[in-house]
Amino acid sequence: MAGFPYSEIPHLITVGFGRQTLLGAADTLIDLVSREKLRHIFLVGGCDGAAGA
Repeated sequence: MAGFPYSEIPHLITVGFGRQTLLGAADTLIDLVSREKLRHIFLVGGCDGAAGA
């Protein structure tokens, strides 16, 4: 079996696929943190298919 005829070009993955939702809420999150209405933020890492792990 010969394998694939080409390799994908590597590209940068900045965050998981919900990044647009998070970036859309960034101003609100910054405001809440600065007013101390939001004090704890939990970042949960997961597997969303990034190669090379």
